[in-house]
Amino acid sequence: MIDGNSPSPLQEVMRYTNALGEYIDLNVGVSGYGRMIPPVQVYEDSAPAQPGSMLVDTQYQPRILNLYLSVPAVGQRDLMRKMARVLNPRLGLGTLQPTQGAGADRYLECIYIGGLESIVEDNPNYSFGIVQFKAFNPFWISTAPQNYSFTSVTTVAYNWFGYGGTNTWFPFNMGSGSGITVQQTINNIGDVEVWPYMVVTGPGGPFTVTNVSTGAVFTVNGILANNEVMNIDMTYGKKTVTKTDAMGITTNWYNLIADTTDMWYLEPGNNLLSIQYTTTSGTVQIGYLPQYLSA
Repeated sequence: MIDGNSPSPLQEVMRYTNALGEYIDLNVGVSGYGRMIPPVQVYEDSAPAQPGSMLVDTQYQPRILNLYLSVPAVGQRDLMRKMARVLNPRLGLGTLQPTQGAGADRYLECIYIGGLESIVEDNPNYSFGIVQFKAFNPFWISTAPQNYSFTSVTTVAYNWFGYGGTNTWFPFNMGSGSGITVQQTINNIGDVEVWPYMVVTGPGGPFTVTNVSTGAVFTVNGILANNEVMNIDMTYGKKTVTKTDAMGITTNWYNLIADTTDMWYLEPGNNLLSIQYTTTSGTVQIGYLPQYLSA
């Protein structure tokens, strides 16, 4: 931890954690901006001789977050060096998160893009300046995952005469089996769409999950052995499917995605999902991290 200063009633502490896990607590003043709804790109169409235009679509753009930073004069040079190391954008995406208050349950994936070089060292107690961060995903992400779990259930089909189960007088059944075949409504409690993740344990396969609400279907044709795990991350920009065996060896299974299917996202609100997975003792977990328009 690098704690540059102590907050006053008109300030808050924002913690930046880089890709290496190093973090620094930034004392932020009330003059910051960029934390509410991200900028919007509007697409429109017009036609000759027609007044005005027609709305085609809207798209949220990457956001620039400006924080009014105060740096104490005592030990300032050493602190600035440490800040430069932790905020180094060459390390890749980090996270920015309030340490207390209403926004402490949300974080923003971002990188530092400037501002430390503009801090003027002209005050015997504190120096001030605006530091900027850029979030390519403009949404604030919840720290509380929403998870749904499903286990296999053995089912026996009805016999020809309509009697259920195996204790009927007619000994012949149409068929029996085990697996996970279920429909479940998942509520996306965030403000915007979100890409889910899934954890499937063996033995079993193939695995199909459909967002009935949107009609999108996703299938992986791989077969898991006992104690093997398949991890699916549908996150935009990541999109991975891997299998980890009992020895902890991970294999890329992206090529086992069925050609006619694709990854999909959860719309805000209720999404009806359908899961089909042939298994005797496997499990399925589907989860997501809600995303919000503001901190």
